[in-house]
Amino acid sequence: MSEGTNNTLLKVIGKVLLSLLLALFITFILSIVSTLLYVFISNDPVALESIAGSVDLNDPVIVLVLYIPQVLGFILAVILMYIIFEKKQKWFIGWKQRDWGKQVLFGSIIGMILMSISFLIIWILGGVTVDSINANSGLWIQLALSFLIFILTAVNEELFCRGYLQGLFKYHYGVWPAILSSSFIFAGLHLFNASVLDSPLPLINIFLVGVLLALSREVSGGLWMPIGIHLTWNYFQGNIFGFEVSGNEVNSWIQISSQGSSLINGGLFGAEGSIVATLVILVATFTFIKWVQKHSHLTLS
Repeated sequence: MSEGTNNTLLKVIGKVLLSLLLALFITFILSIVSTLLYVFISNDPVALESIAGSVDLNDPVIVLVLYIPQVLGFILAVILMYIIFEKKQKWFIGWKQRDWGKQVLFGSIIGMILMSISFLIIWILGGVTVDSINANSGLWIQLALSFLIFILTAVNEELFCRGYLQGLFKYHYGVWPAILSSSFIFAGLHLFNASVLDSPLPLINIFLVGVLLALSREVSGGLWMPIGIHLTWNYFQGNIFGFEVSGNEVNSWIQISSQGSSLINGGLFGAEGSIVATLVILVATFTFIKWVQKHSHLTLS
């Protein structure tokens, strides 16, 4: 490896670390501001302690006070990093697409199908039982809130991982190094999720999902297809089929109980922690690659 190559690699690693630190710093500042504003508006002297001790994403207050600052932190970090370092390089994040509506719809259908297949296989194999259908009159408000959360999650994570990181690695090293590197970092960002280290499968599957999302970004030429896949993969996993989503509990339409091996049902991490999800993601990934090979106008090189 030449000295110039070493210097480029160090610069890329430095930009990745700087983008992460910048995102965390902006998130920290915005979280403090939003928490203090909430305490001031609510006039509740113990509100700060109650917010700090809560991780309930079904609570709209927690979403507004803690989650939105995190989303804005990563989005603003990408914008700043791109403007300062990358705009003059003439590579594009993938945010602007004329057919963005079509792409996000197509991606949403893919995510919905993949998670529905995963649920059906897990259910058929006896990994879960369906207990009931939630008919709570207040459920629809909770489902709408979760849909908003997962939109923010999809936009936030796709802009950072598939937009900035994948674009950065692709500019310097090409498509496949970009796909693999951004997926590796994507998995690393989930290291602090609940139950992620209960078995090797959660991190493996998050990496594989990252590869699938990165492929969809390359094939579609932008971020809107992976945003759609990401959105419905999470939403159907948690709010429709009743699994945890990356270790987080959410309100759901279908009430399920896990049984048998966590290898099949994913345990406390959710369906994406199961061997079933591994196989579904791999089949989807290879199908994507074969589809690209059959269309001469598409390329992964």
